[in-house]
Amino acid sequence: MFAHDPEVDEFLVVQENMRISESANEFAVNMAHQRFWDAALTKYIQQCVQGESGPRAKRYNMRWAGSMVADVHRIFMHGGIFIYPALSTPGGAAGKLRYLYEANPIELLVTTAGGLATTGLKPFRQVPIKSLHQRIPVVMGSREEVDCLVKLYQQTLT
Repeated sequence: MFAHDPEVDEFLVVQENMRISESANEFAVNMAHQRFWDAALTKYIQQCVQGESGPRAKRYNMRWAGSMVADVHRIFMHGGIFIYPALSTPGGAAGKLRYLYEANPIELLVTTAGGLATTGLKPFRQVPIKSLHQRIPVVMGSREEVDCLVKLYQQTLT
């Protein structure tokens, strides 16, 4: 992690070897789009919202800045999961974030720091590149949270 020092006009290393915590209790997703989510994501968020009495048996907080960079920065600092899913809206099935120059560079940072990144159905690297502005659903963050959501996606396919 780097920080800009305006006195010397340079970026300085603040922390080396950043690691995303394996487990966390925060999620970042746009709740205003909830009615357009698929069954797996709906179930995952319901489990989080149920808190200690739900199947995840822990209290969750939702954080949503509406900026992938800001939301993923929080995941680097505190752990958690960032979700920008495919939506059942016109044009929403492909996701919103651009694969090559939005999602993919952040995926590299997240996975290098020990986190996971997926579309929900498959790892980014298994998605064929078809166009420069191709969109992709995004799920990334702490391994435990991403794994849980991926399992829910797998259950909906069987």
